[in-house]
Amino acid sequence: MPRYKYVCKDCGNTLIIVHRLDEIYENCESCEKTGSMSRLLSSAFIKIERKNMQPDKTKTGDLTKKFIEANKEVLKQQKKEIKDKTYESS
Repeated sequence: MPRYKYVCKDCGNTLIIVHRLDEIYENCESCEKTGSMSRLLSSAFIKIERKNMQPDKTKTGDLTKKFIEANKEVLKQQKKEIKDKTYESS
């Protein structure tokens, strides 16, 4: 079952509650206010088995460098076109 983090709008009490997706936790146990609990955003927890993973042989930096090199000529051409373009004055 998913875990959700809640905070009370009145007393600031925070709780981690485990419940089904379609359930809502509304009442604060600390200050006993009804409808004062608000669910906070949380990130998903994904368990990954490290022994089954294959290492990534390409680094992001290497891919970025290749992309930059591949597009240098395109950028040079675009700069040249902009410099050579003449504009009419209005």
